[in-house]
Amino acid sequence: MARLCGPEVGMFPAPKHITMSCSCPDWATVCKHVAAVMYGIGVRLDEEPELLFVLR
Repeated sequence: MARLCGPEVGMFPAPKHITMSCSCPDWATVCKHVAAVMYGIGVRLDEEPELLFVLR
């Protein structure tokens, strides 16, 4: 588990490595477009969890 979840070599990125941006004029940090993308990724990972390996 340590290899999978380790902060330096693990499978999951640190929060500082995750950036979200959109060019829409909405002032919110997470606009509706970013929220829709995150929701879509969540749905796909629910259906096919092995995609996590492809994304990373």
